[in-house]
Amino acid sequence: MKQELNYRSVVYFLLFASVFVLAFFIIKPYITSVLFAGVLAFIFYPVYRFLGKYIKNESLSAFLTTLLLFLIFFVPLIFLANVFLQEAASIFSYISNYALSDLTPLLHSLFGTNFDTYFSSSIGSIGGYVVESITSFLISLPGKVLQVFIMLFTFYYLLKDNKKIVSLIKSVLPFKQRNKEILLSKFKGVTYALVFGILVTAIIQGILATIGFAIFGVSNPLFFGLLVVVLGILPLVGPPLIWIPLGLYLILSGNVGEGVLLMIYSALFVSTIDNIIKPKIISKKGSVHPLLVILGIVGGVGAFGIFGLFLGPLILAFLVLFLKIYGLDRRTTL
Repeated sequence: MKQELNYRSVVYFLLFASVFVLAFFIIKPYITSVLFAGVLAFIFYPVYRFLGKYIKNESLSAFLTTLLLFLIFFVPLIFLANVFLQEAASIFSYISNYALSDLTPLLHSLFGTNFDTYFSSSIGSIGGYVVESITSFLISLPGKVLQVFIMLFTFYYLLKDNKKIVSLIKSVLPFKQRNKEILLSKFKGVTYALVFGILVTAIIQGILATIGFAIFGVSNPLFFGLLVVVLGILPLVGPPLIWIPLGLYLILSGNVGEGVLLMIYSALFVSTIDNIIKPKIISKKGSVHPLLVILGIVGGVGAFGIFGLFLGPLILAFLVLFLKIYGLDRRTTL
């Protein structure tokens, strides 16, 4: 009897493993869209719940929330991408037609009279790379549209069937009921801390940086402000990678006062915000080590692309959380 039970267990495990592997390969091309849809569903769940108070139809509430996501996230993203490309093209054109030896005699004496030639050659290479990248992006555009559709479709059903999904997750977790509740609660806290703490801080930094760039005469302030938002996701070193070179550029261009004031402004307001808002949100809702954030961002971008900025740290934080709950479950069992 025991031998027959072991045989059945082995057969069941092999069948389950086979189906799991096949299912993984089926959804592998869209795994990033599915995972990011989960993050977005968590963010917009309060909106879905609010609509549910007035709209008793769950399908309609989920559809309206999905439509709202598209309107406030993807539509502005299209306009921002257009502005970003225009600003980038403007900067590239400016640099391409600008003789750096005229910037200051210091650069001329340091790099010699042939520096302009070397610089023009480098700009030409960069221009070729940019054109190739844009062409590649346009070719892949139908696939990206499909990814967005799958993301929105997944987002809709994660909201509509959220109770069933949570119930299913609870039923398969190999922990005691109390530890299951702890795990799900900490999942919410960690997700809130990473998504809202990192994203909200980066957006505020970008807004403040854009205001400072405009005040102190930086060309294309919106473009550099968007870069601050992107780099603001990186802990500690993000925004200074933008405002320090810009401040130095203004100083070398002869605008010493503007350059110095820009760096003072950015150090006091842009970078300081990172040390005020982000720690409060993260420490309040979920303790996430900065090392996990850095490793998650670097590895996440390589694995999931731009969405890896959030998915990477989340996955590593969840791994650590699983290990903690597993240890707690073993201690309570012994």
